[in-house]
Amino acid sequence: MRRVVLLLLLVAAPGLTACDGGEKKADLPFAPVREAMDKDAQAFAAYFQTVKGQPVNWTGRVTEVLRQRGDDYVEEAHLFVDMDPPGQGKEAADVTFQIPVSAVQKLQVGQPVNYVAVIREFERTDSAVVLKLELKKLN
Repeated sequence: MRRVVLLLLLVAAPGLTACDGGEKKADLPFAPVREAMDKDAQAFAAYFQTVKGQPVNWTGRVTEVLRQRGDDYVEEAHLFVDMDPPGQGKEAADVTFQIPVSAVQKLQVGQPVNYVAVIREFERTDSAVVLKLELKKLN
């Protein structure tokens, strides 16, 4: 009986997680992501696979707040954020994510915004790469 219990503990132990839910800490800085975004398409696509799914806690400036009708004509809102320090880089959105419609009135272009999100996808336009995030918390 003792061997069975010990064996069960050893088999189950690798799957056990901490009480914090096993979530990763949001400590990825934007600087290395920006550096990779400035590289060619193939290099960024390879880098993206290493950061996809990572949580982030970033601060940037609002470039646009968009309200629109989504699937089934449900109203939704999206936030576009420039992550470059003022006066550096392009004054364009580096990241975008869906926000609660109720937050639209509180956000203005140029305003600093802090958020916690998860990196999910990216989109390459003619001039830049835009990360698509899943918002967890808007501060």
